[in-house]
Amino acid sequence: LAGYYYDRQEYNKSIPLLEKYLELKPGDFIGYSKLRQTYFMIGNYEKTIEICRRMIDLDPKSQNRYYDLGIFFEKINMIDSAINFYRDALMHNPGFYKIRDHLGTLFLKKDFPDSAEKYFKSAIEINHEYTPSYFNLGTLYYMQGRDSMALSIIREGMAYGDAPENIRIILNKLQRANQ
Repeated sequence: LAGYYYDRQEYNKSIPLLEKYLELKPGDFIGYSKLRQTYFMIGNYEKTIEICRRMIDLDPKSQNRYYDLGIFFEKINMIDSAINFYRDALMHNPGFYKIRDHLGTLFLKKDFPDSAEKYFKSAIEINHEYTPSYFNLGTLYYMQGRDSMALSIIREGMAYGDAPENIRIILNKLQRANQ
C-alpha cells in the first residue's frame, strides 16, 4: 500500500505506512530505503538524514551506507558536509576504498589535486583491483599534463577491468601523442 501511494506521489500517505512497516520489521533495509526516498521527495532533508543514520546504525560495517548519506549531502549541494562525513566514515573504517575514491573526485571538483591524488592512491592501496581509482588518477594526471604517468596508471587499471568511454578517449589521445 505504501508503494501504491508512493507511485501516485501521495507521499504523506506513504510515510505512516512505511514507518509502521519498519516498526514490525525493524531491520528491513528496503523499507528504510523507501522511507528515506519518500522523505527526500517531499523535501524533508532532516528526516532523510535521520533515516540514513539509522541505516548506518543497523549496518556500520557497510561502506555503502556511509556512501549513501554522503551522496545525499552532495545532492542538496552540501559538498563540504559530504567531505566531512566521508572523512568521519574513514575514521570509523579506514578500509573504505570506495569512499576514498569518491573523496578524491570531490577534491578534484573543488580543485585540490594533491588531496585528490592522495585519496585515489590510497583507494588503490586498499583494493588494487578497484578500477575507478586507476581511471580517476589517470584522468588527474592527464589534466595535469603528466602524460606518461596517466598512460601508465590507466593501463594498469585496464588489467582489472574495462575502461569507460571517457577513459578510452584519453587513452587514445595519450597513445597517439607517444607515437
